[in-house]
Amino acid sequence: MQHLRKNMIVFMICIMTSNLYAEKLAVVWEKELGDDNNLSYVGHEAVCNNGALQVVGYAFDSKTRSSGKYWFWQLNTNGNVISREDFHSVSGVRPSDIIFGSWQTKGLKVDQSGMYCTGKFGTKEHSFAKFGANDKKLLQKQMPADPNKNPGDSNDKTEEFVLKMANLSGNKFLFVGRDVKSNGFAAKVDSDGDVYWRKVFEKSKLSFVVDAIEIENNLILLECFSDGGPKNNFYEGFNCRLIKCDLEGNILTEKSLTGSGAFPNKYPELHKVDSNSFMVGYDKQFKLTQIEYCAAKFDGNLNLLSEKTILNKEIKTGFYTHILPVPSGGFIAAYTESLGKITIGKYSGSGELLTSLSLDNYVAIDDFRIVGSGNKYFIIALSMPASPDNRVKTKIAALTIE
Repeated sequence: MQHLRKNMIVFMICIMTSNLYAEKLAVVWEKELGDDNNLSYVGHEAVCNNGALQVVGYAFDSKTRSSGKYWFWQLNTNGNVISREDFHSVSGVRPSDIIFGSWQTKGLKVDQSGMYCTGKFGTKEHSFAKFGANDKKLLQKQMPADPNKNPGDSNDKTEEFVLKMANLSGNKFLFVGRDVKSNGFAAKVDSDGDVYWRKVFEKSKLSFVVDAIEIENNLILLECFSDGGPKNNFYEGFNCRLIKCDLEGNILTEKSLTGSGAFPNKYPELHKVDSNSFMVGYDKQFKLTQIEYCAAKFDGNLNLLSEKTILNKEIKTGFYTHILPVPSGGFIAAYTESLGKITIGKYSGSGELLTSLSLDNYVAIDDFRIVGSGNKYFIIALSMPASPDNRVKTKIAALTIE
């Protein structure tokens, strides 16, 4: 009996200790970016370096949306703005070309030389941009021409889309997206935007590459493809394809998996975990009113290591979801709960929810971002629209895992 009592005491101490050191998400600070009352400020992409945050975005006239400027701001660990630059102005464009900003800037890198990103910058063509850290000069170079596109062809149906700029080793970049023939493509460029190679990854009637990472001196691409559903609706019948390539874009192996990609809020994503594994976040449901979001882990040879469904429910609003691996193990998932609410959860490696919190008055009209490392993470979204012209600001929350 005494031995049993002793074991019970040890068991209770273990429970109390585990509760004492249980992880907890907490908000460190919140910040809104945008000081011109005539402009809406929409943050597109962000990176985290040594606890500080760099954000690139677009500010446009809230009433006409026909003019604006691209901006790059840097914040320190306390959320104070330490530098701000406007690096490109836009005027005389159709409001439909702006599409509220989020389509235009895809990808961001910041180093000692400057800031790198890609966007349309008020035109129909995607360009690579480098903004010098010292000379404050903008180098802008149009993306390599699609060999399938006829010169002077401006038809919207032949428009090419860059969906992501992935950062590679050696200060190189990989642009991925959809070409004018509705095939997935990838183009590798250097830090001046000069092209090494361009490859087409054709699959089914419609395909596009949405994400890419570099792992073990190889490239992993994530492609969505469809032949259409029973009624020939292309938003039905979508699947995903993982493609492992060498650094020259030659396919080494591939694997298909059930996953949607019919709409921008359902695009899957890739995240590197370590030197030999990565995570895929994807939605298995093609319907806009349903989500079945999964977090899966693969090794460098595309072998599935684990998979967990973290959301499976009906939805009423545009639903955006992102995941991010945590170096200590597990991952963070963030998703829009409603129009003005974003929920963030920390999950174990097996997919068990450990802790969560919600942010109110955070809007994801055209998506939001989560970036970070270690125990510090940032949510980049929008403020609630302000009357009378629905003006918004970029709204940021700094989170910590305690």
